[in-house]
Amino acid sequence: MKVLVVDDQQHVYKAVQLLVNWELYDVTEVLYASNGSEALEIMERDAPELVFTDMQMPVMDGPHFLQELRNKGFESEVIAVSGYNDFAYVMSMLHASGVEYLLKPIDEEELNEAVSKAVNRIWEKEKEKKSREEIVQIQRERNCQKIGAWLNGTVKFSCEIEESLEYMGIREEDYRMALFLINNPEKPINDMYDENLTEFQRDLYRITGDIFEKSAACHMFPVNSFMYYFLIQVAAYDEEEYCSCLNRMVRRLHKIMSVESMYVYSGRVGTIRQIPAVTNTLKSSIQLKTLQYTNGITLPVGSDADHAVDYHEGRISGLAYLLRMAVKEKDLETIGSIITEFCGGIRAKKEFSLYELQLYSTEVNLLLKKILAESREIGSFHLKQISPWIYDLDVWEMNVKEAFFEIASCHFEESLNITSVHAFILENYQKELSIPYLSERFNQSPQYLSKLYKNKYGETIGQTIKRTRMEKAKEYLRYSTIPAKEIALLTGFEDDNYFGKVFKKYCGISPQQYRKERYEK
Repeated sequence: MKVLVVDDQQHVYKAVQLLVNWELYDVTEVLYASNGSEALEIMERDAPELVFTDMQMPVMDGPHFLQELRNKGFESEVIAVSGYNDFAYVMSMLHASGVEYLLKPIDEEELNEAVSKAVNRIWEKEKEKKSREEIVQIQRERNCQKIGAWLNGTVKFSCEIEESLEYMGIREEDYRMALFLINNPEKPINDMYDENLTEFQRDLYRITGDIFEKSAACHMFPVNSFMYYFLIQVAAYDEEEYCSCLNRMVRRLHKIMSVESMYVYSGRVGTIRQIPAVTNTLKSSIQLKTLQYTNGITLPVGSDADHAVDYHEGRISGLAYLLRMAVKEKDLETIGSIITEFCGGIRAKKEFSLYELQLYSTEVNLLLKKILAESREIGSFHLKQISPWIYDLDVWEMNVKEAFFEIASCHFEESLNITSVHAFILENYQKELSIPYLSERFNQSPQYLSKLYKNKYGETIGQTIKRTRMEKAKEYLRYSTIPAKEIALLTGFEDDNYFGKVFKKYCGISPQQYRKERYEK
């Protein structure tokens, strides 16, 4: 939060700075202007939430400044500070919905009471705004999911789809389409979003809005965690701009979430009813896109594949006996070696297509199903299938290994005391903890360890780590005077700004607000 003091006497600015403990209110900066005209410039640039203003000033006085402030649409809370107990001044403050009219010289107690009242108003407005935005966001997400299902051919066109299109402002206009494929979104979803797909997709919406600045002309529709359709107005973006934005999207996702992605796009689409036919073409196109494996990285090259699909049915199932024996003997090393050798054959070719990997994924899923059906020990054990939309060979290899490791590891369920994992987290919350680190320490596959933990405690490992850190942070804020920056380090956060964001998301208020409220109680 920012504060602005508008007064031609600079000592008033210094008094306001010194007489209030601004850290309690999460104030980052107290700005100064010597008159109303200067203040309006600062408002345009910094938009401070709380404004103190004198009434008699040169160039532009207080009443004129307050009138301009409201005319320009600023909703900042206002506290008037004046040496004149003038009825006209008081009325101008009230017309601007001001909080308080303080007389000079400033009384410290009155000042702090007025600030507390103003800040509480600001916080209440923030909560109301957040609640309204949340409702609009949920409505938008639901409509996007419905349209995404229609685009993917999961549901037919109906009145409900028509209403969703109308809600999103999509009418009979010229559009281009793109199919965006994110490789291995599970990693950021698990590591950064506590397995919360909704939060992950909300960040994708935000990134899309940042890149496609004419946001009303671009719409993103999720099909699942991997696939996203873009619908972009031809009038708003020509083909070059459109491709430039998609390339920026690829780079931004890599920078922020450390995931690779690729896309294919269409020319102009006909009527809205013809859109699903275009999506089928896009899916076929991305399946046949040439992929090149170089220096441990799988990247799309050129346009669609111009080579024959080099797939030989039975390659995976030919290894079935060896994999079955390794699973039965719980030999994770042998399982890993078999899969690594198989993937080595694909790497040796340098180039392949997503379609080839999809065929191998189908074989893997059938083999996993067969092994599960044959195993009496596993019983009703449920295993997640290998996604057909993973296009990075290293990620595909990792997922296949995890699937077989999980089947083998499930035999160890009784030998692994999951409470020891929970106890370790509670004792080491201030350290750098992650699912890969814990799985290595307790000799379990990450997927299976996560599944066992959630079955036992009803929350993910990431949620336990966050909750433990946040509850400990609340204790420090409630019972100590340790600065928030140090509390961040004590609870496992190297960056105090990130700590503040996580805390506000967890508690609904900032660490400073939390400490102030508990202090007042």
